[in-house]
Amino acid sequence: MTEREIRQKNRRRMIARKRKRRRQIISLSLLALIVVIIISKIVSSLNKSDNDGVSPALMWYYTNSISDEIPAKLYYSPEYISNITLKPIKDIEKEFIVKGSNHLKKASKYAYDAKEIRELTRHNNYEGNKKLVFLTFDDGPNTKISPQVLKVLKDNNVHATFFLVGKNISEKDSYILREILKNGNSIATHSFTHDYEYLYPGRVVNSARVYGEIEKTNARLKKYLGEDFNSNVFRYPGGEMSWKNTAESNAYLEERGIHWIDWNSLVGDAEKKSVRPTTTAGYVEYVDKSLNKNKNTKIAVVLLHDAENKQLTADSLPEVIKYFRDRDYEFGVLR
Repeated sequence: MTEREIRQKNRRRMIARKRKRRRQIISLSLLALIVVIIISKIVSSLNKSDNDGVSPALMWYYTNSISDEIPAKLYYSPEYISNITLKPIKDIEKEFIVKGSNHLKKASKYAYDAKEIRELTRHNNYEGNKKLVFLTFDDGPNTKISPQVLKVLKDNNVHATFFLVGKNISEKDSYILREILKNGNSIATHSFTHDYEYLYPGRVVNSARVYGEIEKTNARLKKYLGEDFNSNVFRYPGGEMSWKNTAESNAYLEERGIHWIDWNSLVGDAEKKSVRPTTTAGYVEYVDKSLNKNKNTKIAVVLLHDAENKQLTADSLPEVIKYFRDRDYEFGVLR
């Protein structure tokens, strides 16, 4: 064997050894990565965390980046990777406001048209199989009672509609607006001033003033929630049934896409003091009594308040929720 042939043979051996070492390094790296993934999954499971550990997409990326010599059967399919990587985007999308609406996308599955619910409760002609309840809170927001109400709703995994007064909305409580939506609730308007004399001079509804205050409240809400937000759901301060000229006003609002709604049951937290309940049991009894005055009780639109002086309402809310849950009602929001 010539000297040249010997050098070529040694060179081939050296290249073979380098390749072997590279394959060993790749195998050990892959094994280490798999161990990390397994440990991460175990820790994640023990901690009951929302973190899914090392992403399969990340594993796919690294295994492909390390070497193209790894058998294809170890790869995740492109379709699987696509689903994994798109999931966070889809989850984030649920947290966006439905454009031109009063709730987030994740609340769409239990959001009901306010006009339709209003007509069903007015005429007592609901024939659906579901029993529906809409908890509605008037006169907020504020930093005292509204957060308590939100916590109770969240802890009980139920949702509500908040009828907000425009003048109460400011920078200091703007976080409450975001919390209302983030927790899966919806926002409606309840005028800007809540001033009976201005809105109903001589107890007659002034349609233009009412609409103007709805617009003003929506503008205040957009300031903190963005231009995608808009609420077409409205409740007259004092209730539609309390004033004159409501037929004309209702038509005026409907022409402008505004849907008003009252209630068909209440806890009594804004009734005159001589009949207002003073205990949680009294609130539940008042709800039961008022609801059962209706011919059809399969839809309940419940009036409550989250004004600063409504501590008993916040304290009693768990039992009010239990009352409806024990009777197989599903909780919805108004849109």
